[in-house]
Amino acid sequence: MKTILLTILVLIGAVLQLISIWTVKKIVNNIPIMKNHWRVLGLFLIFFLLGYLTFAITLWTGHEYISGDTITSVIFFFGACFVLIITKMTKKSIKTLQEYTELQKDVITDPLMSIYNRRFIDKQIEHEFNLALRNKTIFSIALIDVDHFKSINDTYGHHIGDIVLKRLAKIFLESVRKSDFVGRYGGEEIILILPNTDKDGAFFLAEKMRALIEKTPIIKGDEKCRGKDLYCTISVGISGFCKERHKDYRAIINDADAAMYNAKCSGRNKVSLACQTELP
Repeated sequence: MKTILLTILVLIGAVLQLISIWTVKKIVNNIPIMKNHWRVLGLFLIFFLLGYLTFAITLWTGHEYISGDTITSVIFFFGACFVLIITKMTKKSIKTLQEYTELQKDVITDPLMSIYNRRFIDKQIEHEFNLALRNKTIFSIALIDVDHFKSINDTYGHHIGDIVLKRLAKIFLESVRKSDFVGRYGGEEIILILPNTDKDGAFFLAEKMRALIEKTPIIKGDEKCRGKDLYCTISVGISGFCKERHKDYRAIINDADAAMYNAKCSGRNKVSLACQTELP
């Protein structure tokens, strides 16, 4: 009885080895990276399979075609080689994954401000819009424009303008939650996506950031800015998701854009809520 159970266990192990060999074959055919490594791994699995079958035959017949010590030693040797290859492949796979992650990050990140780019932001707003429709949740967006940014570029140079944008992005990132999204929407326009936040909550956050930026020197006088501190202000438009008004995700962006325009026309350095009392 014991012999039968041991033989069954070894045969089950052999079947698992066959499944592993088939999986490796599919990997070699479909994944271009590390093909040679996978082929070598497949060979080791075949050796393991032969060892399993030989050991099963030995158990079942009681006749040692190859001594048990020999089989055990060979399996231990190939097992060590197998572990070594798996370790090296894991290391290379992690490196490849890291490179892929960096590449993906570059695809969705604005290179100057190190925040999300417009392509990602548009997709994320669409995602939040669909999520709000499906789960009856809320979200808001804030569209931000740097006041008189062209004047900063014309007066101090574009390199100073780039520094201003970078430092403003840093302030925005430090002001929002981890669940929020900060992106560059075009030129000096920045957009915030605020999940699970109504328009009043978004207004409070935007006003807090506006006041902080107004009183904070973006560039100190000793940083190539003609010996004086450089301050700037922002104009912000807020729009909260409204199922009855917003028929697609672009509509909420348009409302925020109109609110931002209103803030600029009202003297700049303001936060304005989108008017949502009338349906378009």
